[in-house]
Amino acid sequence: MDRSHGRLRLANLRRQLHPKSVAVIGDADPEHSGEAVIHNLSLGNFKGPIVPINPHLDSVGGVASYPDLGALPFKPDLVIICNPPEAVPALLREIKNHDVRAALLMNKDAPLRYPNQPELTTGLWNAIRKAARETGVRVIGPGSVGVLTPSLGLNASNIPGTLTQPGSVAFISQSATVCSAVLDWAADRNIGFSHFVSLGECCDVDVADMLDLMASCVDTRAVLLYLHSISDARHFMSAARIAARNKAVIAIMPDSRSYYHHHSTHTHTHTHLHPLQTTRSSAAAARGFPD
Repeated sequence: MDRSHGRLRLANLRRQLHPKSVAVIGDADPEHSGEAVIHNLSLGNFKGPIVPINPHLDSVGGVASYPDLGALPFKPDLVIICNPPEAVPALLREIKNHDVRAALLMNKDAPLRYPNQPELTTGLWNAIRKAARETGVRVIGPGSVGVLTPSLGLNASNIPGTLTQPGSVAFISQSATVCSAVLDWAADRNIGFSHFVSLGECCDVDVADMLDLMASCVDTRAVLLYLHSISDARHFMSAARIAARNKAVIAIMPDSRSYYHHHSTHTHTHTHLHPLQTTRSSAAAARGFPD
């Protein structure tokens, strides 16, 4: 990959967390209409345009909808797709034709991929991955529950009650359940976030891509990762080292193994953490300091 292409991919990724406008695509099924996302976007005090695209409904969440992308009076920075995964490959090609380069897949359907059991990965997950690569659209998901950038008022999620305040920690996870729990945990402790990202099943954007982005985010002092798997260990370690030059990076795996790297010590520690220790490390990361 040449440098100009790498910069373009990073710019497209940045639009997912710092969009100036958002479109939400859904269908007639209430589970896939995008109403919960529209509701959260409206509550978040996001300053840019928020529009639903739904050929089956006149309005979604009280906001007038458009029949398709071509009917919009502007080109959105970010398109959130709430349709069933079967519709996603064609929709990615459609949004590419309208020169949109950032998509968030927020479906509530059964998993398409099991990272620790690759033989169970479905053909549909591979089809979405192929469409993302062919179109050049940066894709978070499928199976994401959303992204939040509180400093922008961006609450592009389908988790109820996800209003949160700005902070200095970026939280990134592949687990929807953990994302919901961490938001509740942080609200109880008055902890805010610079960014909050649910990666889902990582057909395109993975944790290393997000670390590449976080490395240049001046409002992020620490990055807390909760991961089920790492698809490209070399890319992950490279991205973690770069990010850790000027901020704390903590990665927690479900089996309690933890990787911790802090810029002030330049040390790597592999350790086993008990639940209480994990919580303390999480709180330390949220404040930008070692535990």
